[in-house]
Amino acid sequence: MSRCLGAKGHGDRVDTVFYPPARAQGIFVSGGAPRTPWWKKIMSSGNNADNQPDQKLVLRPIVGLAENLPKGDLERITIDAILRHRQLRDEAEERCEQCQTATFVDPRGKTVGPARIAYIVAMIDVHAQQTVLSTLLDVLGYVPLTSVDKSL
Repeated sequence: MSRCLGAKGHGDRVDTVFYPPARAQGIFVSGGAPRTPWWKKIMSSGNNADNQPDQKLVLRPIVGLAENLPKGDLERITIDAILRHRQLRDEAEERCEQCQTATFVDPRGKTVGPARIAYIVAMIDVHAQQTVLSTLLDVLGYVPLTSVDKSL
C-alpha cells in the first residue's frame, strides 16, 4: 500500500476540513426543509472521526439496473468496475506524488494549486467508483476473480 493512500485510503496527513454553513443549521432541500448532513451529526456528536453513517450508502439506481441481470452479465460488469477502480486508484497515487513534490504557493491563499486540485479530483473519482463497486458487489453477492487475480 502506498504512502499516499494508506491502509484506509487516506493520506498520512490529516487536513482539517471546515464546511461552510449552509443557511445556518442545515442544507436546504426542495421545499425549504433544513436537513443536517450525516457528517455534521458525527462531527458534533463527540465521537471519533472514523465513525460512519448509520446506513451503508447504496446506489439504488444501480441496484435497479443490475438486480435482474443474469449472473454472468452482472459478473462481467462488476469485474469491469473492479478494474476501473484499480485504474483510478493508481491515477490518484500518481496525483498524490505530484502533489507532494509540487512547490506551488499562492501568496494570497486563494487556491491550493493545480497539483492539489488534481489530487482532490482524482480522490473524488476513486471514492465515487468505490461506491459503485460496493453496490455492484452487494447485488452480485460475492467478489469475482479478475484476470489479474486468476494469474496469481
